[in-house]
Amino acid sequence: MHLYIVRHGVAAPAATGGDAARELTQQGRLLLKHQCTALAAAQIPVEALLHSPLVRARQTAELLAPAFQCEPEPERLMAPGVTVDDLAEIAGRYSDDAHVMVIGHQPDLGRLVKRFTQADVRVVEGIIMVVDVRSFTSPRGFISGIYHPETLARIGGAMGEE
Repeated sequence: MHLYIVRHGVAAPAATGGDAARELTQQGRLLLKHQCTALAAAQIPVEALLHSPLVRARQTAELLAPAFQCEPEPERLMAPGVTVDDLAEIAGRYSDDAHVMVIGHQPDLGRLVKRFTQADVRVVEGIIMVVDVRSFTSPRGFISGIYHPETLARIGGAMGEE
C-alpha cells in the first residue's frame, strides 16, 4: 500500500473549545492552497483522503481534496492516539496497491513513520510523507517520497502566477 501520511496544516493555538476545535491559520490555509496547486499538477493517484475528526485535520483535507479529485472522509481511527493496528484496519478496506492519504497529528505520525521505516523524520505541519507499506503485522515499509510544505507552496505559488 502507498500510504500518504499528512500532518494537518499550520493551526492556531488552543482557545475556546480546546484542542479539538483548533482551526487552521490564514497562513496555514494559504500554504495549503499553494500546495494543492503543485500537487494537482503532479497528478498523484490518491484513491481515498481520510482525516482525523479534529477541525484542523478536516480543514486540511478540504483544502487538499481538489488536487486528488476525491472527497475527504472523516476517519475516527485517525484521531490523536492512532496506532499501527488502526492503520491496518483502514488499509484492510483497500487493495494492496492502493494510494491512501491519511491526515492526522503529532506525535503519532512521527511514531508511525518510525515504526514502518526506522527513520526519524521531522514531521512539520503540512508535510506529506509517502510510506510504501510492505506489512502491517510486523510493521515494515520504506519512505518513497517526502513533500515538504514550503517547497510545494513555492512551486504552487509560482504556478498560480503564470
